[in-house]
Amino acid sequence: MKKNGAVSGGAEGGRVEAPPSTFIERRPDGETFGKLPSEISPAEFEAAGHHRMPLLKVIRAKCADCSCYQPSEIRKCTATGCALWPYRLGFNPLRRGRGRRPANPFKPSRKTRQNSQPAAALRPVVP
Repeated sequence: MKKNGAVSGGAEGGRVEAPPSTFIERRPDGETFGKLPSEISPAEFEAAGHHRMPLLKVIRAKCADCSCYQPSEIRKCTATGCALWPYRLGFNPLRRGRGRRPANPFKPSRKTRQNSQPAAALRPVVP
C-alpha cells in the first residue's frame, strides 16, 4: 500500500515507510538527487525505517522488491546481468566453504561416509 508516496511495510520485507523528501535534495534549477548516506545520521535512517541488516539480507530484500515479493520469482530470476543475481538466494556462492550452499548430489554426505564400509572390505580377496 502507498502512503505519502512511499511503500509501506516492515523492515523484514525490505520495504520502507518514509516521506519521499526525507533523503532527497532539490537544487535551485529543480534537479533532484538522493543525499549521500554518509551525510545521514543513524538515527535518521532508523526513523525512516531503514534498519541495520546483514548485506545478504539487504540484497535478498531488493530481489524481493524487484520480483513483486514472490519467492518463487526470485528463484526463477533470469536477469543474469544484474550485479545482485548471484546473491539472490541469500548466500554468497563465490565464498568457498561459507554460507548455505546447495548440497552436491554426487558427493556422499558425512553420515553416509561414516556408515559405509572401508574400501579394503569391498575389494575381492585374490589368493
